[in-house]
Amino acid sequence: MDGSTCRNNGNGNSWIDAKLVGTQSNRSAIGAKVRVKATVGGKEFWQLREISGGGGYGSQNDLRAHFGLGDVTNVEVIRIEWPSGIVQEFRELATKQLKTVVEPPRMVARMANGMPQFTVRGGRGFQYQIDASTNLLVWQPIGALTITNLNGKAEVTETNSPPSDRRFYRAVAH
Repeated sequence: MDGSTCRNNGNGNSWIDAKLVGTQSNRSAIGAKVRVKATVGGKEFWQLREISGGGGYGSQNDLRAHFGLGDVTNVEVIRIEWPSGIVQEFRELATKQLKTVVEPPRMVARMANGMPQFTVRGGRGFQYQIDASTNLLVWQPIGALTITNLNGKAEVTETNSPPSDRRFYRAVAH
């Protein structure tokens, strides 16, 4: 070497990284499977990465899932299979980015004193808005909650539920 700085400037190939944040599964998402579908040179390919915590004594794997994509400009699908059993899919994503994905909450509904009551299980410290809809197109907020306890659960009751044959609910992280 002549004393000049040596740099790795990489190449022009595409890539995408996924950083997962578990809320029901473990926070580091260890055990999650991340799959990416892209078309390279006219052929459809799936790649798989599994998040693991270590590669042996004294070493730790990077907890991001990295995918090399050659000349691809668009990822068709990213599919995440969480250890909790939840599956998420994202479609038509640009390459050359780090995508951070938070595991969605799980919501269980039951009737309590004639009113819908929901138990939301998610990440401690996370805030969730509970929405209701009669047609899956228009959503109205019915309540909000923050999970503060160690078991990752919180409850909310819909006190003004209008009569309806069909009513849908969702929990959205904020």
